[in-house]
Amino acid sequence: GLVLSANEPYSIFSPCITSLVNREVIGIVSGIDKPDANVERVERWLRLAGCKKIFPVSAVTGEGLADIIAYLEEDSCQDLPVSEIAKMCNVSEIYFRKLFKKYSGMTPNEYKINSKIVRAKRYLQSDVSVSEVSELAGFSDTSYFIKVFRARTGTTPLQYRKKMR
Repeated sequence: GLVLSANEPYSIFSPCITSLVNREVIGIVSGIDKPDANVERVERWLRLAGCKKIFPVSAVTGEGLADIIAYLEEDSCQDLPVSEIAKMCNVSEIYFRKLFKKYSGMTPNEYKINSKIVRAKRYLQSDVSVSEVSELAGFSDTSYFIKVFRARTGTTPLQYRKKMR
């Protein structure tokens, strides 16, 4: 992602710079609570650079973090390391983990696993095999998926499927 502080006097990114990469690039406006912040101007600069999605973020209050999390959840960024997500928010990994836990009630890794279990439950309501459900939900190992699913739900994926039918 491209990150600019809300009080930057100019943009360091060339117009259409995101056309140089083959995936969507998000924009993050940091420091939105600074007294001299000009969020609208920085959002314009990020749009000119080619960002389609822009997230204003406050490292002080945590404002905007939920929006980034929701985006990452629906995007194919599920397996981004926490360190990369923290960089996207322009905060340290330790601070990001602290903010995340404060505002979501769980660690980023717990959140990722819970999201995968929720996705798996949806797939288990179809006729997709358990190994395919494991892969579709974002697990790289079916045995690990079954172990985690059972630990989180108290039942195996197949038992869950039977119960839901």
